[in-house]
Amino acid sequence: MTASPEEHVELFQALRSGGGDALAVVTELQIDLYPVDEVYAGNLVYPVADAGAFTAGFAEWTRQLPDEIAVR
Repeated sequence: MTASPEEHVELFQALRSGGGDALAVVTELQIDLYPVDEVYAGNLVYPVADAGAFTAGFAEWTRQLPDEIAVR
C-alpha cells in the first residue's frame, strides 16, 4: 500500500505524526530530490551566556527564509 498526501491520507498522516496506538511498518521510502548548485554547511559556536539572544535571533531569521532553504 502506498501512503502519500493524495493517497491513503490517514495512513500518511499517522506515519508522519506517530498515529497514536496504531503500528505501521515502512518497507520502502521514495523521495524526490532536487538539484542544487551550492550547499553551505558548517558549525556555529556561541558562548552559553548568549544562548537566549542567539535562539531568539535564529528563530526570527528562519521564519523569513523561503521554503527552498533548510536550516537544521
